[in-house]
Amino acid sequence: MGVQLDARYQIEAYEAIKNSINKTGKAGIVLPTGTGKTYLALKLIEDNLDKKQILYVSHSPTLNVQIRKTIREVYPKEEAEVILSKVKFVTYSGLDRRFKSHKTDMQEYNSEVIILDELHRSGAKDWGKAVDYLLENNKSAQLLGMTATPLRSDGQNMIERRFEETAYELKISEAVARGILTLPIYISSRYIFEEDIQSLQEKINSIDDEKEKEKLQQKLDKAKKSVENAKGLKEIIKKHMKNGKWLIFCNPGDDIEKLQEQAKEEGWFDEINESQTFLTVESSRTDEENEMALRIFERKGGKDLRLLFSKNMLNEGIHDEEIVGELMLRPTKSYILFTQQLGRILLKDRPESPIVLDLVGNIRYFKEFRLEVQRIIQEGIKRGDKRYNEKILEQFRILEEQEEFIKAFEEIEASIEQYMGKSAIERTLNILESLQREGIDVTRIQQTVKENGKRRKVYLCEIQHENIEGIIEKLGLDRKYPIGIRLQNIKLAYNGKSACKITDEDRRRIEALGLVSELDKKVVEQNRLKEKAKKTKDLKRKVEEQFKKQNDNKKLGEKDE
Repeated sequence: MGVQLDARYQIEAYEAIKNSINKTGKAGIVLPTGTGKTYLALKLIEDNLDKKQILYVSHSPTLNVQIRKTIREVYPKEEAEVILSKVKFVTYSGLDRRFKSHKTDMQEYNSEVIILDELHRSGAKDWGKAVDYLLENNKSAQLLGMTATPLRSDGQNMIERRFEETAYELKISEAVARGILTLPIYISSRYIFEEDIQSLQEKINSIDDEKEKEKLQQKLDKAKKSVENAKGLKEIIKKHMKNGKWLIFCNPGDDIEKLQEQAKEEGWFDEINESQTFLTVESSRTDEENEMALRIFERKGGKDLRLLFSKNMLNEGIHDEEIVGELMLRPTKSYILFTQQLGRILLKDRPESPIVLDLVGNIRYFKEFRLEVQRIIQEGIKRGDKRYNEKILEQFRILEEQEEFIKAFEEIEASIEQYMGKSAIERTLNILESLQREGIDVTRIQQTVKENGKRRKVYLCEIQHENIEGIIEKLGLDRKYPIGIRLQNIKLAYNGKSACKITDEDRRRIEALGLVSELDKKVVEQNRLKEKAKKTKDLKRKVEEQFKKQNDNKKLGEKDE
C-alpha cells in the first residue's frame, strides 16, 4: 500500500529530498505548518527499511505517539509492525537528558537515517549540544530536517547551520494558491486601547506649532467620541470568538501576566466559556517552560477555552487541528511576520475555516497576501499548470468593523509622524546654520551602520570645537537633542527612521552648509530624471485614455445613427 503523496506538492518535494540526499547525504526542507511533512518522512522511512535503524527526533512525546498512530493507519498491520520495529523515537529533551547523564552511552541512538522534525528546535540552548553530539557521531547517516520556520527567535537559521542550503521550500502563499491550505475567515475589528489614545495625546502635546496642535487635537477629540460609541472589547470577543483552542499574539512590550490578569478581571472570555486555561510562551522563558505550555495546549479533547498567549515566539511551529482561531493583539509593520502569524492556523485541507480576529489593524497585510496569491495563481494558469484555480480567490472572506475611527486614528498617527519629522529637520538645520555663523565647522563624516541585519553607509554631521559647552549654552540648545543630521540619498532621518522627503528649500540649505557630496548630487539628479520620466509616462497614458474614450464615443454615435 504505502504512503500516497499529494500531487500538488509532495511528489516534487520528495524528489528534491532524494536528489539532495544523493548529492550531499542530507536534505533540509521548509514547509508551512499543517501541510503533512510527516508523510514525506514516512516515505523516506519506507524507502530505507533495509537499514538497521532509523531515528525520529521530535519535540514532544505526544507527536511521537501521533506518528506511530499514523503509521498504523497508513500501512497494513504486518507492514506497520515492521516499520515500527525499525524506527526509534526520541524527543529533543529526552536526547538531552541522556547526553547530560550518560554522554558516552548514546550508542542506542546511532542510526543510518536520522529525521529531525521541527528542525528549528534542534538549535535550542538546552538541548542543542546533544543534537550536535548525535550528528557528529553519525556523519554517514542520511539526514532529513523539516520545519515551517528555520529562523529561530535567537537569530539562528537552522537550515543554514545544518544543511547550508534548502532542498525544497513551499511558501504559505504558494500553498494557498494551490488549494493545499484552508484560508481563515478574517475579521478586522480593531479595538482602540486606552494606551493608544494616551500615546497620541502625549505626541500632540509635544508639538510646538499651536495651529498644527489645535488641528490634530480636534481630530483626536472626534475620534475619541467614535471610540466611546464603538463596541467594547468584551462585545467584540463575544460576537466573533467561539469555544476551543486559540493562539493570542501579543506585543513585544506587553507584560503577559498583567494582560492575562486584566482579561480575567474584566471577563473578556466569560461569555464564551467560564472554564478557561491561560498558557504562555515567550522568548524570555526557558525551552522547557515553553515546551510544557505547548504540551498542555496540544492535549487532545477537553471542554475548556484554551488560550495560548505568545510573545516573540512567532517561529514556534504548532500543528494542532483543534485550533479554532487566533487573536491578533500585536500590530506589525512586517509582511513576513504577519504571514508567520497567519501560517500558525492554516492546515492542509481543513474542512472548517479557522478564525482570525484582528484587533490591531493588520488587515492591510491580509489584503497584500491575497494579491500575492492572486499573482501566483495567474502566473500558474498562464504556464498551463492545472494545480492553480482562480476559484481559490473566492475563499478570501473578510469582515470589517469600526473602519471609520480606525482610519481616523491612522490619519492622526501619520500626520504626527510627518510633522515630527519635518520639525526635526527644521530644528537641525537651524542649529547647524547657527553654528556656521559662529565660525564653527560642521564636518561631514562617513559611517557604516547595521540595520535589520544589513550593513550600509550613512553620513553624519559632526561638530568639533574646544568650547562646545559654551556654544551649546550660547545658542540655547538642549543638551539632550542630538546636534547632527544623518543623510542618505538626500533624506534626513528622525528617531532612527526616514522622517520625510526634504523640500527644495531644505536641500538648498544643506548644500550651503557644504554637506552634500558629488555622489549625493548625482543621486538627486537621477531621482529628478526618474520623476520627470514618470510624469511623461503618466501624461502619455492620460492622452491615450482620452483618445480611446473619444473614439469609443464616436463609434457609439455612428452605431446609433
